[in-house]
This record gives sequence, C-alpha cells and structure tokens, in this order.
Amino acid sequence: MKEYYQIEDLPIELKNELKDSASFFDNFEGKSLDEQQRIACILNDCDLEIIAGAGTGKTHTLLAKAEYLIEKKNISPDDILFLSFSKSCVEELIEKLNYNVPTSTIHSFGLSLINEYRDKEVYDGRGFKKIFEEYLKTASDKQIDDITNYCENNLNSHDMIKLIELDREIEKFNHLISKSNISSRIKSFIDLFKGKGYVASDFKKIKSKCKHDFETNNGGYYTNKNYLNNMAFIQIVEPVFRFYEGYLFKNHLIDFNDMINKAIDLVENKGIFNNFKYIFVDEYQDISYKNFQFIKTLKQACNAHLVVVGDDWQSIYGFRDSDITLFNDFCDYFPNANRVFIEKTYRNPQELIDIAGNFIMKNESQFKKSLKSDKSIEKPVKIIFDRDSDSIYNLIYNLSKDNERVFILGRYNGDIDKFIFDTGLVKKSKGSYKQITNDHESIKNVEYRTIHKAKGLEADYVVLINVFNRDWGFPNKFYPPYFVNLIQDWDYDKKLEEERRLFYVAITRAKKGVYIFTEDYNQSEYIDELIDENNLELIYSDDFNRFKEFDSVEEEDVKANLIDLSDFDNSEGIEIKANQKDFGNKLLKSRKYDEAEDFYKKLITNMYFLNDYYPYRKLVEVYYKKRDNLNVINTVEEFFKSGRFCNESQVLWFESKYKKACKYSGYSFSNFDACLDYFNEHGLKNKDKQNEPVPIAARIQSGGGKVKIISQEAHNIKSEYHELSLKYKSARSSKKALYFFEQLWDRKEFTKNLTAYKRLCSLYYDTQQYEKVIEVATEYFNSDARKTKSSPAWFNKKIAEASKKLDKSPVNESSNPIKTTNLSNDELLFKYADLYEKGLLTKYEFDRKKKELLFNDD
Repeated sequence: MKEYYQIEDLPIELKNELKDSASFFDNFEGKSLDEQQRIACILNDCDLEIIAGAGTGKTHTLLAKAEYLIEKKNISPDDILFLSFSKSCVEELIEKLNYNVPTSTIHSFGLSLINEYRDKEVYDGRGFKKIFEEYLKTASDKQIDDITNYCENNLNSHDMIKLIELDREIEKFNHLISKSNISSRIKSFIDLFKGKGYVASDFKKIKSKCKHDFETNNGGYYTNKNYLNNMAFIQIVEPVFRFYEGYLFKNHLIDFNDMINKAIDLVENKGIFNNFKYIFVDEYQDISYKNFQFIKTLKQACNAHLVVVGDDWQSIYGFRDSDITLFNDFCDYFPNANRVFIEKTYRNPQELIDIAGNFIMKNESQFKKSLKSDKSIEKPVKIIFDRDSDSIYNLIYNLSKDNERVFILGRYNGDIDKFIFDTGLVKKSKGSYKQITNDHESIKNVEYRTIHKAKGLEADYVVLINVFNRDWGFPNKFYPPYFVNLIQDWDYDKKLEEERRLFYVAITRAKKGVYIFTEDYNQSEYIDELIDENNLELIYSDDFNRFKEFDSVEEEDVKANLIDLSDFDNSEGIEIKANQKDFGNKLLKSRKYDEAEDFYKKLITNMYFLNDYYPYRKLVEVYYKKRDNLNVINTVEEFFKSGRFCNESQVLWFESKYKKACKYSGYSFSNFDACLDYFNEHGLKNKDKQNEPVPIAARIQSGGGKVKIISQEAHNIKSEYHELSLKYKSARSSKKALYFFEQLWDRKEFTKNLTAYKRLCSLYYDTQQYEKVIEVATEYFNSDARKTKSSPAWFNKKIAEASKKLDKSPVNESSNPIKTTNLSNDELLFKYADLYEKGLLTKYEFDRKKKELLFNDD
C-alpha cells in the first residue's frame, strides 16, 4: 500500500500522463482540478481509497475520474458501477454524469440482482408496529407480563404518573407500549441482529454472554439494574424475533438483510452479476459489515478495481451499524490498494478548518489530515450564551436577509419542539420544514435539520442550537444499551468519538460562519474546549452584559467580597449573597481560575452558604476548567460527605463531572457509590435544616440585575415535592421516599389530590406495609380528592392486592420475601434485585442470592 499526497510521490510514467492530460484536468465542468484530485483520477490500475476532507469536492473528483476512464482509457460506461448509500447522492450523481453509467443505492442494486430469482416481495421495514401488534394478539400471558414489566421500568417519571392515573388495563397497556417506544427498540435490535448474521439459535449464546459479563463486570458500568433490564429485553425480543421471521415467511416477504444475503449467494454461487471493471462507492466511511461483504463479493466475482471515497472525520452512523474500521483498515482488506488524500477545501475558511481540525483530532482513531483553504474569515465561530427566542430570531433574520443560506442544526429531532417552534421560525408540514412569518417579516433561505440530515450539504451560516451539558445534551452521554454491545462492537468510548465527529460535521457545513447557542454555566464540554483552545468571540445575553469586561477584577475586589456578613440585616444579606454569586461568575468568565478557587473555598465556610451545595459546585467547575481532575474528584467526595443538601438534578451534575474526571485520571468510579450512600444516609437528614444557619430567606434568584426572594417555606415544599416525585432516583429507596412523603402529608400546605393518594399507596405497597395501603385507600374514598377527580378502580385494586398479600403472608415468614414457586432463575434474580434496589435486601444477601442463581444449572 502506498499513500499519495503530491505529484512528486508519483512514478515517472504517471507524471507524464498528468502532463499529457492537462487540458482535461484544467477545465472539467468549468473547474480546474487541484493536484490531489488529479492524482486520484490517474491511479487506475489498483484498488483505491480516496480520503477527502469536508468541502474538498469529492463528488466532483469521482465524476472526473469516471469520465477520465471513459474518455482517456476507453472504458465503456457500462463497465463502471456507481454505488452510494442514499437516494439523494444517487440522484446527484445521475444528474451530473455526462454518460449513462449504472448508478444505484446498494440496496437497489442488490434487489436488481435477485429480481429474476426471487419469489418474495421485499419488506422495507415500514409497518413493523403492525407486526408487533399481531404478535401481541398471540403472545402468552407471561410474555405480555414481561413486556409490561420492562416498559414500566423504562418509563420516565411523567409517563409513570400518567400510567398510574389510567383506570382501564387496556389503556395502561397501550400507554406503556406507546411511551416506552418498545416496538421501535425491538425493530432496531432485529436490524442489528440480522445485520451481523445472527439467527434465532444465537439467543442462547447471547444470554450466556450477558450472564458472564455481569458476573465479571465486563464493561465497568454493568450494574445489577441494567443487567436485569437487558436480560428482560432479550427475554422479550427473542419470541418477537421468531414471530417476525415467521410473519415474513408466511407472507412471502424478505427484509433488506435477507435480500443482501440472497444477492451475495447469487453472486458467489450462480454467477449473477455484470462484468464491471470499476466499482465506485461513495460515502464509504458509513459502510456496514453486511454491505461490505456484498461489495467485496461483487468485486471478487467481477475481478474489478474498487474505488472508494469518504472521510473518517465524518463517520457518524455507528448507531446504524456502520463500522469505521472498514474504512480505516481498507488496505488490510484489499492488500493491493493505494490511498490518496484530498486536502484542499473549497467551503470553509482556514480559521474554521483549524478550529475543527484540532477539535476532531482529539479522537484517537482518525487519520491526520492537513486541510487547506484559500478563504480567510476572522473569528468564524461565535459562542452565544443566550436562549432568548427574540435574540435568536433577530440573528437568523439578519443572517438571511441578504439571501444567505442559513442552517439551524440540532443534535436531536426533539430540538425542533424545544427550540425552533418556540421562536415561530418554521413549521413542519408532511415531513418537511417550511418557513413561516414572524411579526409579518419573512425569513428566507433558512432550513432546520438534524446534523445527520445536514451531512453532505453546505450553507453560508450554521446556527447550532442546544449545545448543553446534560445526558441528552451534546455530546450525548448515555451509555449505549448493553444488549446492543452484545451484538455490535461499539462501546462507550467509540460512542463519544462519534459524538465528536458529529459536532465536527455540524460546524463544517458553514462557508462563512458558525453561531453556537448554549446556556451559561450549563454549556457543553465541547464549548469549554473550544473556548480554552481558540480565540473565539463570546456573546452574552442581557443578563450577563455587566460581565463582558473582565480585566478589572483585582485581588482587592476578591477580598471585598469576602467581608464578614454577620453585621448585615436580612435585606442587605440577601443582596450581598446575590452579589457574591455574581462576583464568582465574573471571576470564572474572566478565566481567573486561581482567584476563583480561593474565592469559592472561602464561600464554603461563609455563614450564608453553610448548608448550600452552591460553593462546592462552583469549585468543581473551577477545577474542571483547569483540567485538575484529582481535585474535581476530591471536591465531589468532600461535598457528599459534608452532609449538605442538593436535589436530584444537582446530584446528576456532580456525578457527570466525577465520572469524566475518573475517566481522564484513571481513578476508580466505584468510590462515587460509597459517597452517594453516605449522602443518602446523612445528607438527607439535613434536608429540613438546609438553611437553618442562614438568618434570612436563604433561597434567592438572581437575574437581569434583580434579586427575587423566595420564601423559605414555599421553597421547601416545592423542592421536597419535586424530590419525592423522583423517589427512586433521588432517595434511592422507597423507604427513604416514604419518610419524606409522610412529612409532607401532614403539612397544611400540601395538596392531598388523587396523585398524592396514589403515590402514598404505592410507597406503602412497595415497602410491604399492606395495612397502611388499605387505610390510605379507604381514606381516599371519603376525601375531597374523590369529589374532584375519581379513580375508584385503581384504589379497589390496591386494596384487593394488599388484602391478598396479608392473607398469604405467614406470621413467621423468613427474611426472604419472595415466593419461589414456578419462577425461573432469571425471574428470581430480577425480583431479588428489585428488593435490593428498594433497600429490603442487604448487599450481602443480594450477592449471596445472585451467586446461587448464576451458578445453579436449571
């Protein structure tokens, strides 16, 4: 394998060929090909991998190479095959090709090969929900129960509350199926499963591997809960898969995976193919293993030269089973191949190229490229700390008014509802997005797309929205489901690398500039990284205008903000506390991290912050920005051991910073669980005392230069109600949630509505206090809640269930609360884990039961 970067790398005969063909390359379709594009066109006696950076004109190069073969090498157009992965790419190639070259998507080409031999129609994957509904009609009671339990365990708190309020069982089940998105998950799994060549008999191996990985903790993040969740999913999907395969057979259908398998078989064993001399594959970085097998089989059968083009920096479809290693290791799979780099970009200014290139090369698995551009624009990337819809509207209007094309890009489809619709800029109509007017002003040339849908396209400006630091932020921090990893070699590190490539794709769509909208102090780690390593323009909302100039922060200012507050009355104290927060923000924005570190350390012992999480959070933020991972870890641990109160979302924030610091420093994440256990035991006890050391209304909101006082009592009620609505997440056990809910129940400010009665019943039921369940349910029937909104069926059912439990519970029942009759080992393990999660089994007891079941051959 040889790599070519410049003409000097070529042998003398190819240099002479370039000279002889100069007139062709100097004016192809009105453009002159650059040096590297010309090299790609004349390397025709080998397999060839063309690595073309964003905006380098890869499509133009492919067209030139094809026409060069036809006009200069006397290759017939019928001897060249163009393959791509998307219809839009195929349509573009057909439109621009001057010759009738066979051009198709891979699936369409595979279908054309089997047409003569197939006796079945191809099922395109649409309508799987109907197949799943057919399965549900024939499923056993146990299979329905398995689906119900799995869906309930994967609902968010809002959907779970909605479920509780539904009376009819059929309504509940339909709600579960809809909100858990179970049919879509199963369809995605089946596509991956078949794409890897698995068959129904392989489920046994997958279950065995799942148990082995759980016992050995292979993967690191494999907890009791997600093990059982994954096993439950596999238990569900196996019979659905068998039904799906039977449905296809019964209805004389084949899916895309079957079709590709059939095409491979026909090419290998029946010689069904055209004798192509050259096979071109576009966007090769997105190839899956199944498509790779098909292309390799076709190439070998035809004895054709394979020409692939792509960019490893833009490989963003791992979730669809694309495998970047098939691109990166191309020359290992095809030993006689050569490699060409195309590095001159015609889209982005050099300043944007440098920012994007440095960003993407943080990944370990990327080819090093030196992209160059003749364009130059000062500070093409701007970070905007603002979510105000008017500000965003004004920006987009100003960008588009001179007929400039503007892309509004989001990481998720859900960003449409949360962001774009709020501004009134666009609306959805029959699957596409159309402009609408806002204040009777027309906004033209503005398109909203997800980043995935924008790949391969370009605009004058890119507006990238919702770049926040959260699980469903950017990057997406959720671990890929383990059951996906069982069949697809795609771990968490690979997922994060793909997230970085996705961000790279977003910002390199721009020809002139990029505007990234984020939220101050909740910005993505990508934002911090870009700011730290580049000279970017930062734009703040009106709330932060007073912090735009930072050079005047001196040590005297720091000292002045640490004066003793004990002599001030309440109103002065509130204002000073707000000012201290503002001053700390000022230090952070000015990047005076050492001063900020000293400032927040002193705030920890300040009387106005004695039981407040705030100074610890800001100190963690300081260390995070300084890349001081060990101090991030130490500060988080110190906070949880301090016994100070914070709510569930704040716990998740600390956890995310702790997890990243552990990853970058090699520190064990297991210590975090111990810290959290200590916090749940001690920190929660301080919840009602969270503001006692402060002699004023301790909760304030500061914004726009104004201080808003929130009454202590109202804050406690609000925060406790929110905390208890997330009972299993924040309190980590039903017992602890019940402890606080009983306190709320007795307060006059607390509203005893239908949901509250149901929640208390559920908590008593979960903690096996069945007499209390009956007592509360009976109380409900005589309460005002019954008069305003009635749900007698739910409470009658709870009374019946509790009574049944009381009748079946012997007085001297052993400490094991599970009846083991007719339960499989997997079901028993699931139930033991549920008891452990609720605090009804000790860790020792659960580990003992787990080992017994895992090593018991049933």
